[in-house]
Amino acid sequence: MKKKISNIGFNFTFCFLLILVFLLTTVVRSRQLYYSSLQLYQPSLQLYQSSHRHCQSSFQVYQSLNLKYLVFLNKSFFISGNASAFHSSLLINLLISSRVLSTLA
Repeated sequence: MKKKISNIGFNFTFCFLLILVFLLTTVVRSRQLYYSSLQLYQPSLQLYQSSHRHCQSSFQVYQSLNLKYLVFLNKSFFISGNASAFHSSLLINLLISSRVLSTLA
């Protein structure tokens, strides 16, 4: 009877240690995978950030050109006395700008 009890205790300890080793190796492996994926993610994050900065600068150039175009239209339409055409072109430009802003957001 004592031999059975000690055999059961040995089996339980062995199974417990085996499960513990399995869990520890799983944790170590998952941490290694996490850090390797983080190293793979870093260049793509930098690429995204640089493309985002490029997009913002391109949009700022677009806005300044659009503003210069509106000023040009303002001067040309008021010089010619056709103010209603200016207001319609202003409305069209504002609609285009709002559409571009909504696609970038």
